Amino acid sequence: MDLLAVPAEEHVGTERRKCLMAAGKIHACCGKSELLCNGALDNVDLALTTHAHMVPCDREFLLGNPSSNGYISKTIRLLGRASHAAIAPHEGVNALDAASLGFSALGMLRSTFREQDYVRAHFIMTKGGTATNVVPDEVVIEGQVRAKTMEAMRGASEKVNRAFQAGAYAFGARAEIIDEQGYLPVRYLAAVPAQIEAAKLLQPEADFETVTPFMHNAACTDVGDLTHMLPVVNFSMGGFTGSLHSADFTVTDANQAYILPAKLMALTVYQLLKDGAKQAREVMANFQPVFTRVEYRDYVEAFYRTQEL
Repeated sequence: MDLLAVPAEEHVGTERRKCLMAAGKIHACCGKSELLCNGALDNVDLALTTHAHMVPCDREFLLGNPSSNGYISKTIRLLGRASHAAIAPHEGVNALDAASLGFSALGMLRSTFREQDYVRAHFIMTKGGTATNVVPDEVVIEGQVRAKTMEAMRGASEKVNRAFQAGAYAFGARAEIIDEQGYLPVRYLAAVPAQIEAAKLLQPEADFETVTPFMHNAACTDVGDLTHMLPVVNFSMGGFTGSLHSADFTVTDANQAYILPAKLMALTVYQLLKDGAKQAREVMANFQPVFTRVEYRDYVEAFYRTQEL
């Protein structure tokens, strides 16, 4: 059994990631993908993961993996031509106006996204011009396009690209769009007997529930990449208030947030490995991977080869 601490579970910022890649320090966008690419998980047959509740749940534990969105990371540069905004605005090409038109097109496109695909497209503008009296000649937009499946993710990403390309074309600007690796969607994986038995041992009153195929989390996690490669036994826990990734997130019950999850993880490992790892072998036998190790690395490398073109 291996215990792995995973750095950079969150997507590393674009510029920081480029520097680390150029220095040969990383090869992928996030921690678990990096472990998959560098071979750290080549001898791992099954992963056990845990997290604070990511879907509505008022029980101490939610057992299993509800499906979750994946995403494509996107950097959009709109390039126009600078000129004096008062004396000669007609000589400029306003990249900010092109961006505004792109955002308007994206707003109209949202009605074309199917509800069952859980598409989310969200962006920030990291550069919008240099001076108020100069027609903006460069706008930089960064964001993510999320969806429940790889197919929906790619389809929504193409629509977003067309929206900003159209905005650029309308003003005579130029759009440079770089799509980069994000997380793969989390595949639905039902709770397994080993963790249900472990939860009952830990909590005889059975203060837990199990995931269903109808639960979905619109957020993303790099556990999604793991679920395409190997079986994942997951649970989430309560013991906090506030929103994830927000300043108001506060642990309110240390026992529920820290102690009980540690015990549940240890008991689950025991249940999986007892009797010659009988239950672990059953979980492995019932799992169908999407990628082999080699195919996954090819998928990641293709993203970055495309990025460099």
